[in-house]
Amino acid sequence: MAWAGGVWNATYGVSTDGIGMGMQIYYDKKFLSRVSENLFMEQFAQKRPIPQGGGKQIRFFRYHDIPTLTSTLTEGTNPDPTTVTGHELTRTLEEWGGFSQHSSLISRTHIDRGLSNLSELWGDNAGRTRELRILKEVVTNGCHTIRADNANTGGIASGVKGGLQVGATSTSTTTVIYSATAALTNDLMIGGHITFTSGKNYGQSRYISDNASAAAESTITVTLPFENAPAAGDTFIVSSPAWSNATTMAADAMDTSDVITHKTMTKLWERLKSTKAAPFSGGYYTFIIGPTVHAGFLSDGTWIGLQQYTPGQSSKLYNGEIGKYMGFRIVTTTMPFRCTLPTTVTTGGPGQTNTTWSTSGANYSETGTGHYSLGFGQEAFGVTMLQGLGPKIIVKNPGPNDTSNPLNRFSTVGWELPMVPVALNALWCVAVVSGA
Repeated sequence: MAWAGGVWNATYGVSTDGIGMGMQIYYDKKFLSRVSENLFMEQFAQKRPIPQGGGKQIRFFRYHDIPTLTSTLTEGTNPDPTTVTGHELTRTLEEWGGFSQHSSLISRTHIDRGLSNLSELWGDNAGRTRELRILKEVVTNGCHTIRADNANTGGIASGVKGGLQVGATSTSTTTVIYSATAALTNDLMIGGHITFTSGKNYGQSRYISDNASAAAESTITVTLPFENAPAAGDTFIVSSPAWSNATTMAADAMDTSDVITHKTMTKLWERLKSTKAAPFSGGYYTFIIGPTVHAGFLSDGTWIGLQQYTPGQSSKLYNGEIGKYMGFRIVTTTMPFRCTLPTTVTTGGPGQTNTTWSTSGANYSETGTGHYSLGFGQEAFGVTMLQGLGPKIIVKNPGPNDTSNPLNRFSTVGWELPMVPVALNALWCVAVVSGA
């Protein structure tokens, strides 16, 4: 417990910032309860705390799949060893927080109603900030997409083209050159995703910022670098809501009539199973949606609402869970990711403005026409913070040593938290893009 950002004074029972211990506990509880109410993605993340004093960087190491065995053992003979590969992901903690300044002194002697409200208000802000940061990370660089309309012809799913391979021409961590199967329209892939299915970048995905197509070779450019330069022969898929037919890849704009249906959920489940994503407890995957998205399947006869859960199931609900459907436990978030739908022009999609991770999801808009709902299995993404340091409310009243407030004219209330989300395997996370 942090005592208002100050040092606890055992003699006088107050912090150096003038807030009594009992009041600080009360305000902390108010703040933390509102933080937790707004965390929906984080409850499914792989947690990896950094020990205090252990620096600002965190390393995630993830092994790649071991190929399924197809040959029997020979009696008396050991088989050749199987090479197990993997890759390391390194991230640096980001610092998040904010505060407000108030002209009147915050009460030091009793539980102040105004401060109680401010604690809850900033708790909401801290929770929504964390939720949106995780969503931006996963939607931009930790998933691949399918279209909700399920207009699937010639590919893995609607708007997904597989079987692509890095060509022999040298590539960098931000440029992928591949042998084109057909001449494509320039800029067609902007706003979509490239996701590797083999090689050192297996499971990594990036937002596509440009593509130049030609009859012999085509180039895909990403803003945020891959962990490793793609090598000749590495395979990948490209996905985008801007087109549906993976053979022709002709422009096919989505609109508000493209909603999530029974067929969409079937294709989503198929994608996660085919990529060997591990389900959560009970064999269910998780599907995170916004408040306006789920109307399309609530009336389906296979929908299982909370009122149909057994008593044992009801006691183990996820935060935000509203029911089960087609092999998924459905969870609503108060901060759904929305943005302009990608088209064949140079705008749309989640967005990535530069090589800084925190700029992921730059095109986020509360009123965006494209809704990105996430279906995923275990360990698709992670979150790390400093060990033992969760979000905290910091209340500061003016004091004799506060040189920034010489006339004691204001007090401040705010919060801070070092944290960073990490996309671990984009093949185990699918964003279903819909128009409503």
